[in-house]
Amino acid sequence: MGNSFTSPSPQSTTPSHIQRFESFLQENNRRVHKSGKINILSYNIFVRPPFINNNGDDFKDERLEQFLQIAHKYDIICLQEIFTVYSSRRETFIQRAREAGFSYHLASPRPNTVSSQFIDAGLLILSKFPIISSEFCEFPYGAGVDYLVQKGALYAKIMIEDSYLHLYNTHTQANYEENPKYYLKRIEQISKFQAFIQDTLARNDYNSGDLTLLTGDFNVDGRSQRKYTNGDIAPISNLQNLNGLSKMEHFTEYDMLAQCLSNDNQDELHDLLCNNHDNEHPTTFGDFVLGENGKPKALETTLTGAVSQCSSESLDYIFRYIPNLPLKNDKLGIMGLKPRAKQELSIVEESASVEKFFIEGHKFTQLSDHYGVKVTLQYTESSSNSADELEDAETSVSTPYLHPQRLESL
Repeated sequence: MGNSFTSPSPQSTTPSHIQRFESFLQENNRRVHKSGKINILSYNIFVRPPFINNNGDDFKDERLEQFLQIAHKYDIICLQEIFTVYSSRRETFIQRAREAGFSYHLASPRPNTVSSQFIDAGLLILSKFPIISSEFCEFPYGAGVDYLVQKGALYAKIMIEDSYLHLYNTHTQANYEENPKYYLKRIEQISKFQAFIQDTLARNDYNSGDLTLLTGDFNVDGRSQRKYTNGDIAPISNLQNLNGLSKMEHFTEYDMLAQCLSNDNQDELHDLLCNNHDNEHPTTFGDFVLGENGKPKALETTLTGAVSQCSSESLDYIFRYIPNLPLKNDKLGIMGLKPRAKQELSIVEESASVEKFFIEGHKFTQLSDHYGVKVTLQYTESSSNSADELEDAETSVSTPYLHPQRLESL
């Protein structure tokens, strides 16, 4: 999104409106964050369209209000299932979040009026740092109830000091019964997601100093040991080309997810939560404890459907993704005005964790039927490159995209 333009030569005078734009972004970064730590949360917040609930009342407004009371603990938030159809909840929530310091946001669009999908993807990214480029990818039509939902993925390029975070937020096909059509549709959507990641990184000047994170509710249970064979995935031609799967006699759906997202192991994919939990996938949905009688006791029963209680699934992820892409000349920064950082954004070791959001004093015990997942990033200040380096830089750069409301302060 956005247009391209030819930057002025190093000898020419920089236009004043571009200078104001760059100064605004830099000052906004310094104003909202000085600690060098950035907390990122991904959360299926379970705010479905009106009149849809599991047990008579989902307490949507009450849960959103409680979440707003703790949102300030995070700097970037990726939400799933915050739908806008037949409701103004999302718009009200965005305004409240803006008042809480999240000056930038990116929301999935409403479906086309002629589409049979009348429910939007329910995706939202909130950020205290500038979103300078963004795109939305619409997935192939879903199965079952998801046929009515425009599932997809949001991409945001976020400027943090002199570094860039490429952030993806997605929600894929859900399971509604034991039927292969759901996992086949889900993997088809994930294949589309992988192509979208490759395309957006190439279009948005990905460089080795950048950090890329894939977040969301993938609806792939990393704890499931159900095995598949190549015959099971025959209907999906893209998966037939994955050598990593073809070499396995049996594999799980998580294996399919990893092979697909990593582009058949051509790219690096790091499951931050799994890596930080002794290579075990932590429960993020349908959690339980053992009662005195030794039987499972669900920890959440108000929002979670009876069939899913005590299912103990791992559906929510934060992946670090390192693509095998040719890198572009990186001597120019945003709008050709500033050199890129010498320091890279990094992930704080062992910071990936599950956020459970239990609540007391209400008729609901959790803020959602899912747990959230969190990771912390770190940046350090860097010195500028020399003027001589800028003389040799390329002269064609991309114009960052900002929604109109993000320019109000300029």
